[in-house]
Amino acid sequence: MSATSPARENPAARELWLLLGRLRGRLGRERALVFGLRGLAAALLLALADEAAGWLLGLTLSPALTAALIALPLALALAAMVLRWPSRLEAARLADERLGLAERLATAVELLEAPETGLTGLQLHDALRLGAPAAERWPGALGLARRELLAVALLGMLALGGLLLPGLRGGHTPAQAAQ
Repeated sequence: MSATSPARENPAARELWLLLGRLRGRLGRERALVFGLRGLAAALLLALADEAAGWLLGLTLSPALTAALIALPLALALAAMVLRWPSRLEAARLADERLGLAERLATAVELLEAPETGLTGLQLHDALRLGAPAAERWPGALGLARRELLAVALLGMLALGGLLLPGLRGGHTPAQAAQ
């Protein structure tokens, strides 16, 4: 928003910015959950690969290197969360799509960022009339991250099994048996 923003003089524009701020927060938290779960899944996959390499081939990495390899996807997920935080226009477009608002919010944002016309006020009021109640129907983040939750659960179980596997085989790995 510029220094001569219409939201300073227009209560409807202020209300739209507040609504979009709430939608951006929801979308940002949803993305944070998805990126975080993806980072955790990648970290678990690397832990499994390290465990498998140790068990099958007798290769062991130093604990510091293993920790760094596991921390890398988590750090990348954090960076992706920050870099992909949604803009107002992006939040408006996604809200329009998910809530069936026929591009009302996105059009209102675009009109507010352009020189004011007679259509601006009408579009603002229409977007608020339909957008504010519809925003309460925003789907929960956990429902949108089902795949990621499933992947983390499966990889977590495999990683736990990988930690227990050498003990189940009497502590002998295929690499040790070959010696």
